[in-house]
Amino acid sequence: MKNAIFVEGRVTKEPLLKKTEGGKHFVEFTIADSVYYKGGGQNGEGDTKVSFWLCRKYVNTEVSAQGFLKMLQKGDLVNLRGSITKTDYKDGEIWKSWVMITVDEVDNKTNYARNYAKKLGHEPENQEQPGSASYASPVEDDLPF
Repeated sequence: MKNAIFVEGRVTKEPLLKKTEGGKHFVEFTIADSVYYKGGGQNGEGDTKVSFWLCRKYVNTEVSAQGFLKMLQKGDLVNLRGSITKTDYKDGEIWKSWVMITVDEVDNKTNYARNYAKKLGHEPENQEQPGSASYASPVEDDLPF
């Protein structure tokens, strides 16, 4: 039975095109997601836990991989669907493991917004990236919960 995972997060660095020993192409990238826990912090405030996910999207050809690379950029907000894969390996006398997401589908929310702005002719000249010092969130969060 195949497991399934749905994650929303931001791409943390520029995706890379790689190839397996068998010659299959894939794009590797990492996304970060965060979960806010209300009231669990040291001062009665909430804590935020950030998780980093290694992701691989396998493609049939290098041309497909290049197209996928153009779709993703560092900082993009994406929704993805895939399955979790755990790999065990021996490092000397110690067994280690790592977990990654094998991606089936990616929905790039930032890319949609970028393309829509271009279509309307409203592309900003100097677009600030989320996480940069001068970036300001357009929506204030004053939800009661």
